[in-house]
Amino acid sequence: MTNQLKFGIQTNGIKHTSFDAMPSINERFLMVKETGIFDYVDKTPEDNEIENFKLASDRYNIPIRAGGWFYTIGNHKELLEKKPKNCKKKSRLNCT
Repeated sequence: MTNQLKFGIQTNGIKHTSFDAMPSINERFLMVKETGIFDYVDKTPEDNEIENFKLASDRYNIPIRAGGWFYTIGNHKELLEKKPKNCKKKSRLNCT
């Protein structure tokens, strides 16, 4: 039986120490690849970061999980109207 539980890391947490500056997108993916621990990274990137995330994901063969946000049932309509771009980003990044 294969292990179906996947482990991911949110990209803003990819640093050697909390005192370090934020590494580049490419460096973060490289760090994830080198650990051999994580199956994916979790990030809904800013519009200007999408291409770099896509390139790093392809380069290191690490999928991106994106499109998440905080939604409250009963209070979600306005937020969903404002945040459809998160779902579009998910498709642009080939997220599953």
